[in-house]
Amino acid sequence: MERTFHHGRNALHGMTVVVITADAVYVGRCDDIRADHILLLDAGWHREDEDPGTRAEFLVKAAAFGVFPKVLRLELPLAGVES
Repeated sequence: MERTFHHGRNALHGMTVVVITADAVYVGRCDDIRADHILLLDAGWHREDEDPGTRAEFLVKAAAFGVFPKVLRLELPLAGVES
């Protein structure tokens, strides 16, 4: 049995996570992972077609300084998650 502060939530609940899709890299606080989606809170992201720099540069800055949230709540379909 996995233990979290909030019963019924994924073990990553409350942790900052990196979600990689084909189109973007997202960083946010994991609220929950369900059968079909992951819910991030205070999420920011890097999309190479919109943002300068590379994914690696974005992640280095995110690790050093945190992420400026672009949205307070973001649902990503698990079908598109690569990592």
